[in-house]
Amino acid sequence: MDFNKLHKIIAAFVFFVALIVYVSTAQVSVSFWDCGEFIAASFLLQVPHPPGTPFFLILGRIFSIIPFAEDIAFRVNMISVISSAFTVLFVYLIVVKLINLFNKEEKGLLDKLGTYLAAATGALSLAFADTFWFNAVEAEVYALSTFFIGIVTWLIMVWNEKADEEDSSKYLILIAYLIGISTGVHLLAVLASVAIVMVVIFRKYVDDFENLKKTGILLAIHGGIILLLLMALWAGQTHSSPVGYEEAADFDSRVLMIAGIVSLVFVLFFRKQIFSKNSFYLPMFIGSVVLLSIYPGIVKYIPNLVATIGKNNLVLDIA
Repeated sequence: MDFNKLHKIIAAFVFFVALIVYVSTAQVSVSFWDCGEFIAASFLLQVPHPPGTPFFLILGRIFSIIPFAEDIAFRVNMISVISSAFTVLFVYLIVVKLINLFNKEEKGLLDKLGTYLAAATGALSLAFADTFWFNAVEAEVYALSTFFIGIVTWLIMVWNEKADEEDSSKYLILIAYLIGISTGVHLLAVLASVAIVMVVIFRKYVDDFENLKKTGILLAIHGGIILLLLMALWAGQTHSSPVGYEEAADFDSRVLMIAGIVSLVFVLFFRKQIFSKNSFYLPMFIGSVVLLSIYPGIVKYIPNLVATIGKNNLVLDIA
């Protein structure tokens, strides 16, 4: 039997189930919160609340002028509907690749069918999850941002399979491009850069998986100790009334201090393992550097630098 054909049929089924459900339950007009702002800003190509969503607005403008429905708001809502359906599809494809990654033996019909049905179950579980479904039927940025996370995750898994091919770098270039575009929707997708960098390092540079496993266990203990201490700190910070800004900032400072002290102790005692080539820490560290370079680095500080150079006056006074 052609398993690839079966794979495509189930993938199409998952996509169209999600799409039909989302179209059927989409908001017929403007819903609450930021949706009205995004719809109006898309239709008029205006600027919404900071940090702005330029790519979403351009896409919203395109959808708003396509006459497939009478209500402008419903047209813009379709961005979330379509992008969420594709996200569900990518989750299905990702789960299939994950299962195949850990089970590379030749499989019969029952094994393949089990893989595809398990992936479909996972994808449809996401499709009907309350928060995801809620964002899938209104003009908000979260659905499109989640789509970008889904597609770059799938692309890095495709790259992982083809990393030894001569032209495999095209997948990494496309991933970088999509993450760049995603900043014009929401900064959430930038977080995927950490995992992407880790996959690249694991695939290309790690050659001692035994040491990787040991440092992975060390990292889990490291993170577990920090988590337990933070839970103890949080337990002592409960209030019957909302905390103020200063109290919240003070709590954040203590969180950073605890994490810093524990990390410093681990670095001092296990520095040889942590800073070795095959350490689990190294990919995470490099991935975090890439993340911080994008945000707040490029996204936040370059505009501030430009504003400083322009003496906080980037608009010519022609009056």
